[in-house]
Amino acid sequence: MLDAFVIRKIAWLFLLFQSGCALHYTDRLGQDRHIGFVSIKIAKNGCLLTNTVNSIGLSLDLTQDSGGANVGMRTISKAYIVGDTNAEFEEDKQGSIVVTKYNTLKPEKKNSCAINSSN
Repeated sequence: MLDAFVIRKIAWLFLLFQSGCALHYTDRLGQDRHIGFVSIKIAKNGCLLTNTVNSIGLSLDLTQDSGGANVGMRTISKAYIVGDTNAEFEEDKQGSIVVTKYNTLKPEKKNSCAINSSN
């Protein structure tokens, strides 16, 4: 018969292996890397690209902007504005940041001045 101590240790090990682990770091080229038990969702809306990474379990983050350790569920969202685009962000009722407006700036036409030289 197993004593309470052993049963407790087995229960903790069972819970530990039921969750996933994830590692988030920035590589030498400056790109975000996610390794482990994660779900990645990428969306493109006009001139805006967003990616959302969800992880469950033990998560270790080695980046400068959001470094630390997390136990439980974690969500990281990043938005990238492509090209000459303006975007307006607002916080919704759940606390998530959403894009409410975006538009592409038209490049300004440069006036080319011709220099007339008269001799």
